[in-house]
Amino acid sequence: MKIGIILPQFDSGPEQLLGAARLAEESGLDSVWVFDNLWGVPDRDRPVLEAWTALAAVAASTKTITVGSLVLRTTLRNRRVLLSMAQTLEMIAPGRMVIGLGIGDDRTKDEQRAYGLEYPPPAERAAELERHLDLFRAEMPQVPVWIGGASRWVMDLIPKADGWNYWGSVDGFERRLKRARSLARNESIPLGWGAPKASVDDLQRLAALGADHAVVAAGAHNYQEKIAMLAEFGVR
Repeated sequence: MKIGIILPQFDSGPEQLLGAARLAEESGLDSVWVFDNLWGVPDRDRPVLEAWTALAAVAASTKTITVGSLVLRTTLRNRRVLLSMAQTLEMIAPGRMVIGLGIGDDRTKDEQRAYGLEYPPPAERAAELERHLDLFRAEMPQVPVWIGGASRWVMDLIPKADGWNYWGSVDGFERRLKRARSLARNESIPLGWGAPKASVDDLQRLAALGADHAVVAAGAHNYQEKIAMLAEFGVR
């Protein structure tokens, strides 16, 4: 099972973001990731680093580690603009990028509307996700495109994706894993899990379930501790 960390973006500056990315690479983790939020969580007034700008800086500041998004909301950026952004990032970090896409949920609705962006019903957001998948598959087939989410609209698109990520409890991941496997177009598609925190017991259980990757979020003040725990688990 591959191990990654979501980099500190809330209450953080570039020093913590890039320091965590470099430490994760030096410690032997497999991947680093960013959230996609325009204001703080759970407090909207918390400072936040924008996802794509942060990801580009991380890609330029590392050499070997996989860099990705968990997950970009497809209703925040025009899909052809996002494709151009991804093509640029692929030149900065060739062979190291994973594009993670999602449709958002009720927790992101107010944020999106506050920025003057429409927030369509789930079926329409899923249709836009599918259009993103089709475009990336046609224009950037070398770059893995994962989808994230547990709704039926997202999971129905697993056959078109290069990977799937569930965010939440290990129990929730286990309940959905059988369906995810049945929808995957082949057994090589990574099916993974992410959450704000995880114990060694959680990671052991995920490995026993056959999760392909596990990703844990880190903050500006605890990323060293989390990376150390994940790195120690990874070498067992």
